[in-house]
Order: sequence, then structure tokens, then C-alpha cells
Amino acid sequence: MTQPTLWFDTAPEISDQAAHDILGFLYELITAFENKYYAQLNRYDQQREDHCQELRTQFLEKQQDLFAELHDLPDF
Repeated sequence: MTQPTLWFDTAPEISDQAAHDILGFLYELITAFENKYYAQLNRYDQQREDHCQELRTQFLEKQQDLFAELHDLPDF
């Protein structure tokens, strides 16, 4: 799933104070969001990590299978 890119090329000019105030608000907003949804965010991250680990394990098992028949060859 591709997420859209957020562009600020056409953002209006604002004062230094407004930029500071907006940034402060955004920090507070994201902190509140993380506090509210921490368990869900953590659960999702853990599920993704578990899935990635499962894929890595499957890949390594398949990789080992590729060379399994070579083990039966005589030594030189």
C-alpha cells in the first residue's frame, strides 16, 4: 500500500511565531495520539515484526534447501 506524499510546495508564507505555534500544536497532537493509541500501535508494530521474522525464516529455510542436494556429493 503506497501512502500519498504530503507536499508543502504551495503552503502559504507564515510568520516565525505562527510556524512555532503550529509546530508546538502538532507535537502536542502527535503526543496525545500516541498516548491514546499506544497499545494498538505497539500491537501492529509487533505483528509486522513477527511477520517479517517469519518471512526471513522461510527465506533461510528455502535457501538451505537449494543446497541440500549438494551435501550428498562426494568430496574432492
